[in-house]
Amino acid sequence: MYSARDFVITPEELVDDLLRKFDEWDKLPKDKLWTNEIKKYLAVRATEIGASLDDEGSAVKPRLEQISTFPERQVSEFLLDAVWWRRGLKNDRERIALAAEFEWAGVNPKAPATRDSEFVGNRVEYDFQKLVVVKSPLKLMVFTSAACGDESLEAVQGAVMNRLNAVLKRNADYIPGEIYLVIDTAVKGFRKSWIARMCADRNTPSLISFDEYRLSKSPEARAERIRLAQESAAKYAHPGVSWSEELIAERREEARLEGLDFIEARRIRAARFAGEDVGGVANDRGKLVGSSLRSE
Repeated sequence: MYSARDFVITPEELVDDLLRKFDEWDKLPKDKLWTNEIKKYLAVRATEIGASLDDEGSAVKPRLEQISTFPERQVSEFLLDAVWWRRGLKNDRERIALAAEFEWAGVNPKAPATRDSEFVGNRVEYDFQKLVVVKSPLKLMVFTSAACGDESLEAVQGAVMNRLNAVLKRNADYIPGEIYLVIDTAVKGFRKSWIARMCADRNTPSLISFDEYRLSKSPEARAERIRLAQESAAKYAHPGVSWSEELIAERREEARLEGLDFIEARRIRAARFAGEDVGGVANDRGKLVGSSLRSE
């Protein structure tokens, strides 16, 4: 299971860094130029992060380096468009710290003029499947959507995300704690990002909006969710109120969930709503009633 120590960069840092760079590159065509710019930028970040890791006293340098195709350096990619390779400290083993794929099917001039959401979805899904089978705590998929024929940009974007969520649900082998980041580099106003984290009970969550994730991580939002859940648990467990033991246990379980990471709590509720067995306590409808974060 991956823990915080396995991540050399947080999802927030990586998404914010890339979104800032995407704004700078907007006038460049989204093809090999964007791919090269992303690779070069990620290589710089890997060097910077690796320098801080070197301070830990490793005899192996660099501790972190990017492996990707750079013809001018006579370097070729390893498995994916870009990989951050992390070398171990003492008894730690070498491993991938970041796995990344880039796909520009939505705007690639070499794509057929009749391209549609199915064409774009097929291309993005093909690359995303590579990320699914690679072992890495952090996985990044960058693509771009655009209006195709009679389909709006939003329709193409939604179709691609449905395909990626289906890939995650089909996946039979992942490591709990691994995080998927997906960024659509569409024109300003439609540029979006999503996140999903695999959990220990093997119920696969869907990719959710990164904006939603970011809001949920604020100390105020987290404290309020915990307060409401604890208040609810205390109310239903009050000796002066007659409630079934099942309902009391359910409310206490709800309070426990609210102390978990937002993505995991949200996923557990969604699984229970769908009637899946995820352990813990649920009512006869498989749903946590009265939750401050209701299943959608």
